[in-house]
Amino acid sequence: MQSEYGGASSYVIEGDEGLWDLCVVRGTSTSSTGSTGGTHGLHNTKVEGGLHKVGLRSIVKLDKSNSPSPVVAEDGSSQADVGKKRKHQTGSHENLFKRSLAEVTLPYEGIEERRDEYRLGDLPYKSDGLEPHIDCATVEVHYNGHHTAYTKKMNAALSQWRDDQEISKQEKRLAEESILEILRNIKDVPEKYRKAIQNNGGGFVNHNIYWSVLAPNPTGEERRPRDDLLDDIEDVFGRYEDFVGYFTEKAMTLFGSGYVWLSRQADDSRLVISSTSNQDSVLSDGLNPILVIDLWEHAYYLKHQNRRAQHISDWWRLLDWERVSGLDAWWDDITEATHDEHVHSDF
Repeated sequence: MQSEYGGASSYVIEGDEGLWDLCVVRGTSTSSTGSTGGTHGLHNTKVEGGLHKVGLRSIVKLDKSNSPSPVVAEDGSSQADVGKKRKHQTGSHENLFKRSLAEVTLPYEGIEERRDEYRLGDLPYKSDGLEPHIDCATVEVHYNGHHTAYTKKMNAALSQWRDDQEISKQEKRLAEESILEILRNIKDVPEKYRKAIQNNGGGFVNHNIYWSVLAPNPTGEERRPRDDLLDDIEDVFGRYEDFVGYFTEKAMTLFGSGYVWLSRQADDSRLVISSTSNQDSVLSDGLNPILVIDLWEHAYYLKHQNRRAQHISDWWRLLDWERVSGLDAWWDDITEATHDEHVHSDF
């Protein structure tokens, strides 16, 4: 049974412990049996007692009146805690729910994998899901036009690079890595392919992250970070309001097209605000990005024309700090997995 909750697509699933609502699963095939109140599920989804291994998405439990209440795991943590464990607790969020339903992917997931061809990830909301802050027309031209074009051109450049018979095996070696690793080592890409990968690979990954940290907020309620992430922001920038001011100023003063990021430094996990021009990737600066604002005019011109300040204000309303925390935890998992691969390769 598909329904609408908070302006976003949702799926109500009946398990052993009642009805559950898995929010924002756009692009995932669904199947159901029975009538309303029967057994409902997601395609390729295993229902185990109504509990979900949630990955990075929100989950709420519906009571008998269909009113949402936070999911509470066996350790007492709520859905708001999912993905918020910091580096010293890496992987612990995997155990929040003992009986898993399914993982739901966000657009950035998969950039760490080597693929023959990268696909355009599904938006985690409908095209009109970010209204009234970002209009449907802008999302459609931004996603179906610009993001799609970057994806196709990146795949074409990767294919040409991998099949090039005129370059050495050494020059091809990096082409067999993930787009994440390629962007981290952009200076090692052969010059004949470097600009195409920098522009289109950067455009592909930058947009994947951008879409992933936004979520519908039709009422425009204020959202704020929590727990360890809030502590880290305050340690570096002072009050949260000060951080918002610094980030907004960076976004307002960026010349031309580009992005402003909040990232962690790879060596010490310290937070840093930075900007990139055009489609350059912050990965090439050795940073792990956890949130970003797109400041290309195609991201806001249909609605705001040249009023960048209004776009920035609206973007703050759509920024979902739970998804930011989820991305933050994802980087920890990627770092840990990479470390384990290197350790095992030594034996």
